[in-house]
Amino acid sequence: MRSLLLACSLLLVIGSQPSALFGQTAPKPSQKPSPQVSKSPAAPQSPQSTHYPILLLGHGADPIPWSVLIGQKGPERFDRGNYPPIALDPVSVSGEGSGEAWAYHAKDSATGSDVTIHLTREPCIDAPGSAALELAPKPAANSAKAASPASNSSPPEKNAFRLVLDHAQVGEFRGCARIAAELFPKIVNQSEDDADDADKKKPPVATIKIFKTPTAVAYLNPAGKIVISRGTAKKFVPATGAELALSHDGKKLLFTRNDSKMGSERTIILYEFDTGRSKDLVHGTVRQAFWSPDDSRVAYLQSQDQKWRVLSSALNAPESATPLYTGSLDSLNGWIDGHTLLAADPQN
Repeated sequence: MRSLLLACSLLLVIGSQPSALFGQTAPKPSQKPSPQVSKSPAAPQSPQSTHYPILLLGHGADPIPWSVLIGQKGPERFDRGNYPPIALDPVSVSGEGSGEAWAYHAKDSATGSDVTIHLTREPCIDAPGSAALELAPKPAANSAKAASPASNSSPPEKNAFRLVLDHAQVGEFRGCARIAAELFPKIVNQSEDDADDADKKKPPVATIKIFKTPTAVAYLNPAGKIVISRGTAKKFVPATGAELALSHDGKKLLFTRNDSKMGSERTIILYEFDTGRSKDLVHGTVRQAFWSPDDSRVAYLQSQDQKWRVLSSALNAPESATPLYTGSLDSLNGWIDGHTLLAADPQN
């Protein structure tokens, strides 16, 4: 009987403290479950602008005065000082970076060379003489300012864009660009179904004047070969050389060939496009040959007594060259008229 009572009391003790026997801890009333953090959906990427600036005039003076027109489809024309204009065929336009820069791609219509223009929307100050090749006057306010006597001392104009033009054969040109809608034909957004409007059937009047496609183009290709392009016909000159000078009719080419490793001995060569024949005109310490306005005479530089002088000869009698200027010159730049040439010496 006594053992039975001890067993019952043991059961009562065990039943009253189950947690202590099995090492469990009851949850505290003050503890609360941690709330779940909801993740917000990722914000969509900001859309990139597909609007490219058009109707622009890019211009600069590095390395020589130059300008480029960018129309509705892209680059249209590239001008340089003392060179014929280059017609450009637009290819494509793409955005660069954060939407404030663009790349315009084009082809030189005469040589097929790649032309790339990088345009950035940022303030740009004109360099002296950079606007020398603008194709049309600026608006009236700027024109009046340019006509004032103090215009030469006025600060350069600030432009809205910075521009870098890279021509695969000519090189790199840096400058500024501005909106120049006045240089392009007016764009009229009218319905073509309006038969009563006869004016809309007329082609737009272009403000770009005095522009003629070059009769022929001579250039060095990436392999260093001389190429002449006349219309759709292209020919490779068999000889190598530099200082290319095309005749005004585009049928003959003058160029200089180096005949010695030191470059002192040279030959001025005449190449005829129609026949494909080459002829040595002058040999010696000579360089920089230029055609007269009527293509009948040739002027070039010859070194004598350690200075460069100007000589001129008839094309059919190169051996009878006569000196035109015996002073010391640095370079010859071409004919102004049938009796005058343009050259530079160390001072002028």
